Amino acid sequence: MSIKVQGAILVVDDMMLVRRTIIKHFKELGASQFIEASSGREAFEKLSRGTEAVGLALIDWSMPDAPGIDLLTRLKGETRFKELQVIMMFLDSESEHIKEALGKGSNQTLTKPFGPIQINDVLKKLNLV
Repeated sequence: MSIKVQGAILVVDDMMLVRRTIIKHFKELGASQFIEASSGREAFEKLSRGTEAVGLALIDWSMPDAPGIDLLTRLKGETRFKELQVIMMFLDSESEHIKEALGKGSNQTLTKPFGPIQINDVLKKLNLV
């Protein structure tokens, strides 16, 4: 099974271990380009530089500087990111926000803790594997 993403994969989570685990799994699927950010603000700054095309974003709901929904809303509000596929990540205790994220443009969601099986299931739903 290999991933079908054009461009880099944006991984936004304030926990480095979570970012590294996600990247490791995507590398096993054949992905090689990643943009990492520990906050929504950092992610948007990196994307605004426009040095790499982004084909998929995984964004954590709960981050210290601003919730991931703010980044999602900002991205979906810009023409160049309107078609970007976004997977929002939640803690189990934050599941009440899933409907809000889907309503704001998230294509799929993942509930933490998750592993390769759950990631693969979501990628299948997005036709990316």
